[in-house]
Amino acid sequence: MKPNNQDDSGMEWIVHQAELPLPRSGIEWAAQQWEKQVKHRPLRNVHRSALDSVWRQVIRYFGGDDQALCGPTHSELIAANNPMTTADLDRLEREIVGTLGSPNLRSIGKRRSEG
Repeated sequence: MKPNNQDDSGMEWIVHQAELPLPRSGIEWAAQQWEKQVKHRPLRNVHRSALDSVWRQVIRYFGGDDQALCGPTHSELIAANNPMTTADLDRLEREIVGTLGSPNLRSIGKRRSEG
């Protein structure tokens, strides 16, 4: 039987562990992943919202506070950067009615909240 550090030719090989700092906990690891995969993506990136949600969920799973570690959520950042005004709702309503002939948006929202 050959030792674990030999291949079929009998040559020995050595496994070197990467000299990277390892996270001390799941929370730290998830926060690092959020920073690598989410933090620097533009708000309009199609994957940013999903990645933000996933890594925040992992942080919460490990008992961390995602708001303290990552700041506002993707949805909160979008809302802060693009507040919908009444004029925006009116314009959107005109566009929808013009293409679909649907009832006004405010009445739809009222009916949903009443149900």
